[in-house]
Amino acid sequence: VRIMLVAKDQAFHLEDKPELRNPPITLKQGQTAELVLRNEDPNRVLHCFAISGLDVKTPSIDAGQTLTVTVRPSKRGTLTYACLMHPPMAGKLIVQ
Repeated sequence: VRIMLVAKDQAFHLEDKPELRNPPITLKQGQTAELVLRNEDPNRVLHCFAISGLDVKTPSIDAGQTLTVTVRPSKRGTLTYACLMHPPMAGKLIVQ
């Protein structure tokens, strides 16, 4: 599965549902997912992407840049994804 997240206006948004701020992302246990982060914030606002419990922490990316993280959660539960530089940018990753 491929999920496109857009970083803009101090929040993450799903590309196909831009009205939702920091939406929950649901994956199945053992499912491989590509999480694609695109920074659409103007004025050189940097963003990174981290997921607690999955040892995911990316370098920061500048406006207009994209990065891809591949995850395969092995345990069920609820994790947090976030931009570590902007505390309001955080959402839940639900593994079923």
